[in-house]
Amino acid sequence: MPEGADECSREHTDAEQIRNLFSLYAFAYDQGEANKFAALFAEDGVFEIVDGPTVRGREALASMVTAAAARPGRTLHMVSNVRVTVMGDDAKGQAYVMLLLISEGSLRVVAMGTYDDTLVRAPSGWMLSRRRFKPDVGPDANGIPITWGAATDVSP
Repeated sequence: MPEGADECSREHTDAEQIRNLFSLYAFAYDQGEANKFAALFAEDGVFEIVDGPTVRGREALASMVTAAAARPGRTLHMVSNVRVTVMGDDAKGQAYVMLLLISEGSLRVVAMGTYDDTLVRAPSGWMLSRRRFKPDVGPDANGIPITWGAATDVSP
């Protein structure tokens, strides 16, 4: 086997596991699976919205999803252009995200922006230690009046 092949293979496997974690995050949130969602974070994990709320710890993260699931409609996270950099037992991730709300037969953009993630390897696998969401379209971003938890049509 060529020199460094094992390390390259491990980094590829790690990156794929992290991409899968991003998918599990979206599905758990969108399906209202609060405990599954919270378990994707380290015990002291943080979800932060730039210039918005910060949620700390698994209990608070689960409560966030429970509250979102109680609102009318259903969310759909569209995550794309995922980049992962693995550094031993730590990793950084970035992705674009668009959050849609399906309600009363309509589909609306609620927010769009970028995730900046810090991840740690745990005995059970990769976990988010911090997910930072920087909205490009969201509350007051670019003058588009979108509020968290309420869909607004962003068409011109």
